[in-house]
Parts: sequence; C-alpha cells; structure tokens
Amino acid sequence: MLQVIYMIKYKTVLNKEVQKEFPELYTQFIKQTNKKSMLLEIDEAKEKREELKNKLVK
Repeated sequence: MLQVIYMIKYKTVLNKEVQKEFPELYTQFIKQTNKKSMLLEIDEAKEKREELKNKLVK
C-alpha cells in the first residue's frame, strides 16, 4: 500500500501504470486527496468570510 501511495504521489509518470494495476487504490487515493484539499478550501473560505464580517462590523 505504501509503495502504491509513493508511486502515485511522487512518480507522476507512473500514474497511468498505477491506475491500471491498482484501480481501486488509485481511485481511493484520489478521492482522499481531493477531499482533503476541498476541506482546506472550505476552511479558508470560512476564515475569509469571518474577516470580511469583522471589517464590516467595525
């Protein structure tokens, strides 16, 4: 599993090979990665919204 994750993260040339050999793991990894980045974007948007609210209140 760690080897597959390493290949996906650091060997972008191998992504097609990894995707063919381990389609389920590849899909799971992509979903987890996307979910993490989406959560970060949501948190950043919330922080910006709070900052704007605070500026408007002042």
